[in-house]
Amino acid sequence: MQLKDSVDRVVNDFDIVGDTLYYCGSQVQGSRMMRYYGAVDVRTARPLTDQLLSDDGSWSIRTPYGIKVHPQTGDIYLMDGTNYVSSGYLLAFDRQGRFLWRTATGDIPGHACWLTTR
Repeated sequence: MQLKDSVDRVVNDFDIVGDTLYYCGSQVQGSRMMRYYGAVDVRTARPLTDQLLSDDGSWSIRTPYGIKVHPQTGDIYLMDGTNYVSSGYLLAFDRQGRFLWRTATGDIPGHACWLTTR
C-alpha cells in the first residue's frame, strides 16, 4: 500500500460516511487545550470544514474522544472523555452542527455502533 496524500489535522477519532471523513481531536498549545471538529473529502483529501459544529455556547466538551455520524440522518455524535477517570458524556448535534442534547455515559466513552432493525 502506498500513501497517496495526507491532511494536516489533529485527530483523536474519526468516522467515514460515504466520501466524507468526520474527525474530532484535541491538543495542548501552551496553557490552552485546543479542540478540533471537522470534515475532509476522502476522494480529494481536501478539508470540507474546520467548523463542523456551531459554537453558540450551549455546549462544551472537555476532551473530545470519539465521533460517530449517523449514515442516514447525518446527525453527529461526540463522546467527551472528560478527565479519563470520571464518567463522560455523549453529545448529539444535527447535520448542520447545531447542539441537540447531552447525556452522561460511563468512563471514557469512545466507541458506538448503529443497530438496524428488520
